[in-house]
Formats: sequence, C-alpha cells, structure tokens
Amino acid sequence: IGTTVVSFIYEFLKKRVPYKLLMLIACIIGVFMGITGVQNIVNYVTPIFLVIYPVCIVMTILGLLDRFLPNDGFYKGGVLMAGIVSLGDAVLSVAPDIGWLKDLMSMFPLSDLGFAWLAPAVIGAVVGALLARGAAEGGSPSAALAVLTGNGPESFAKSSDFLIDFRIRIW
Repeated sequence: IGTTVVSFIYEFLKKRVPYKLLMLIACIIGVFMGITGVQNIVNYVTPIFLVIYPVCIVMTILGLLDRFLPNDGFYKGGVLMAGIVSLGDAVLSVAPDIGWLKDLMSMFPLSDLGFAWLAPAVIGAVVGALLARGAAEGGSPSAALAVLTGNGPESFAKSSDFLIDFRIRIW
C-alpha cells in the first residue's frame, strides 16, 4: 500500500520531490504505525473500510447484473446512497457519542447487523435509474422528475413500461 501511495504522490507532485525521499517517509510512517501495535492500525483503517466496502459491494453486485441494467443511473444512485449512509457508520466508529447520528442510523433496516447502507443503496439505484431514463427521454432533469412524480404526460406509463421492461430483461 505504501508504494502505491508514494507513486501517486510522486506523480501528483510532478516529480518535484525525489521518489527515494517519499519512500523513506512512507517507511518511517510504517515503522511508527507498527510500533503502536496492530490494534491501532486496525483503529486507523476501520473508518476507511466502513466507507469503501459498501461502495465496492454495490459496484460488484451491479457489475454482475450489468447486462440487465438499462442505464448507468443504477450505479450512480446506488453507489451515492451506499457512500452517504456508510459515511455515517464511519463517523460513528470514530465518535460513537453523536446521539442524533446514532438515532438516525438506527432507523435504517439491518443497521444492527452493519448493513444500514443496503436499503438506501437499492432505493438509490432504482431512483437513479428512473432519473437517468427520464433525462435521456426528455433531455432535462425536469423530465426525469416528471417520470418519478407523475406530473408529466404519460409519466406513469413510462415508469410502468420501464419496470415491465426491467422484469423482462431479468427473466
């Protein structure tokens, strides 16, 4: 991991800082983290993993279902919602005494099992797909919202056709 980070920083700084110096700094940081013990390393990376894993799981599942998905709105909505909700879990892992956030996170289904992000990701994927479909048909976000809210002509027919088309593609 250290060499990947050093390579990224080296390229980001446009090679103004010598690569060997950056590697030395990374090794020294690694030694100090190792001296503090494995538990401290786990404590440092837990919030990062709490945000990254749900997003990766959603992307993997949607990637497996890609041929059945009519547009990329599924990815955008699902990953966005999984990331937002998992960010709340990450904050609670660092500061568990934030009462309002703890109450909010406990309202999500499966939150007691660590899957608070699952239901919002599914809802976000469906809403993202509907928004992307509406924007593609009408060319504007307002047309996409018309599909969702039923305020435009034939909006219910469009959304029900979408669901029928989606079911047919799955079977």
